[in-house]
Amino acid sequence: MSLNGWQRLWVVFSVLLFLLASFLLIVMWPSESDSLIADLRSPNCKIWRDIPEGWIPDRSPNYKEECYAIQNFLYYDKENIRSVDDYRRYLVRSRLKAGMQMFAVWFGVIITTYLFGWAIGWVIQGFRKQPATRAG
Repeated sequence: MSLNGWQRLWVVFSVLLFLLASFLLIVMWPSESDSLIADLRSPNCKIWRDIPEGWIPDRSPNYKEECYAIQNFLYYDKENIRSVDDYRRYLVRSRLKAGMQMFAVWFGVIITTYLFGWAIGWVIQGFRKQPATRAG
């Protein structure tokens, strides 16, 4: 099976979009926070590690507040973590989720683009005049 010019253009578009999606994934990749790990290991932050499951602070923490990183994580990420291992498991889930979301967006865009191009070609072909047939 040979690809026509429009299909080849679609393949090039798909590859370029994949490279862009990969770059965006690298930029947005959840990275490990050294300050959060330090807070998780600090005995002074025990109160924040041992809060009840599902309890989230009602205000954003002040920047220089003790245990700022863990409070900030609880407030913005809405996830209770009790240890460095919990945090690393959270990172694995976040990274997997980010990768799957980026793949789904990329795949959805390229399939939609292909189907849109196919539909336009089908409509254009319907307007073309068919050659007249000879009556025999």
